[in-house]
Amino acid sequence: MGWRRARRRYKRWLERSGRFYVALVFTVVVVSYVAVPFVASLIDAVDDYNPIYYDPKDFARQAYQEQREKVSTGLPTWEVLFKIVLVIAVGLVWRVLMPSRSPDRTSPPR
Repeated sequence: MGWRRARRRYKRWLERSGRFYVALVFTVVVVSYVAVPFVASLIDAVDDYNPIYYDPKDFARQAYQEQREKVSTGLPTWEVLFKIVLVIAVGLVWRVLMPSRSPDRTSPPR
C-alpha cells in the first residue's frame, strides 16, 4: 500500500514542478562539466601569458605548436564530441520536459 502512495506522490510531483527541477539539475551538472573548465582554462591562459622580457622558450613553443598543428588530423577527440552531445542533450531535456504552455493557467478575461 505504501509503495503505491509513494509512486502516486512522486508522479504528482513530476507533473507539477518536478520536471523543471530535473531539467535544472541536469543543466547545472552539464554546465559545470563543460563550461566551467573551459572558462577557467581560458582565464588562466590569458592571465599566465604576460612576459615582461624576451623569453627564449617562446620560439621553441611556437615551433612545437606549428609541428603539432601539422600532425593533427582535424577530427575532434571523443571528449569534445561527448561535451557537444551533453550540450545538445540539455536542449533536448528542456524541450521534452517543459510543456509549451502551462495547462493549469487560463487566459485572462478581456
